[in-house]
Amino acid sequence: MKKFISLLILSILVIQCSSNRLRRPSGGNASAPGTGSIDENGNPIGAEDAKGSVNGSTAVNMPQAGRTLIWKRYRPLETGLMAGLGLTKDQLCTELGTNPCIDKVHLTVLGGNEPFLNGQYERAQTPTVLTAVAVDRVVLSSCGKRVELDRTAGAAAQIFKFFPLTAAKPSDDQVKQQATELYHRLLAREPEAAELDAIVKFAASSTAGDKIALSLCFAIGSSAENIFL
Repeated sequence: MKKFISLLILSILVIQCSSNRLRRPSGGNASAPGTGSIDENGNPIGAEDAKGSVNGSTAVNMPQAGRTLIWKRYRPLETGLMAGLGLTKDQLCTELGTNPCIDKVHLTVLGGNEPFLNGQYERAQTPTVLTAVAVDRVVLSSCGKRVELDRTAGAAAQIFKFFPLTAAKPSDDQVKQQATELYHRLLAREPEAAELDAIVKFAASSTAGDKIALSLCFAIGSSAENIFL
């Protein structure tokens, strides 16, 4: 229970720090800088072209609410975790060690469908209430596998190599280096200063290197930024 609470707290901190990247204007009367008013469908009113004139001022068409986020369904999620964590398909989450979590157990809530065995001919158009639970399970299992592999590899660790996973407490710089590596691999960007500060603050309350590594991987891998494009 303590481990779950720690993972949840770190996830909330990281998501709060990165939420501004996913925030867009909403509502029929919202306005975006340089684009004028936005209609009920999220389209700019009065924009002529990419560099046209709106109400006498130069404007650039900006991404609008509801038109910029795409749900990363089961296959992109799978390939992203495999590439980011250096895992093979059979090393990802399985049910009782046999049935793949992505292709079978959670296929429907992760945005897939199976017409032949399940009689499901259409995919869900939006994430369901169980999608977040399935994503958390798949990401946590994948991160746990990578931590296990790197713990066994020791000095030859591929991902978690910036501090010993058996260390009582890594330094702040080591935690920042490891977090930056995970941001590069899973989100393909540099972490912001506020995100690193939140991560260091969380790591200060933990006493085991492997638990910090697992928590970092889970929080970043299950963030909204990794679920939507």
